[in-house]
Amino acid sequence: MTSDEIEKLDTTKLHTESNQLRNQQFVLGTLALAAVGYSSWLIPVLSGRSQDGSAHGIATICLLVLLSILFTWSIAIRRMIGTISEYLEVRGLSRWEPEMKERCRH
Repeated sequence: MTSDEIEKLDTTKLHTESNQLRNQQFVLGTLALAAVGYSSWLIPVLSGRSQDGSAHGIATICLLVLLSILFTWSIAIRRMIGTISEYLEVRGLSRWEPEMKERCRH
């Protein structure tokens, strides 16, 4: 295999990885929305069942912890996507990355 063929395969793998990471970001966002929707139903139900309202506080804290974890995970994914995109742009391996960066500026 020549170095050009290896570089082409590596570029394909990086594009695929970037797409998978973007899909993961979408799934995390959907999960966060579903968690908020579910909690908007669950927390009032728990509040009505507990005498002192402690279930409401615990459920709220658990939701905030879950959303914090999802947000941190999403930021980590965004950084990985940025690193891959920057590498592809600097090496001149992708026409898409510079065009997308230019479109986002306007």
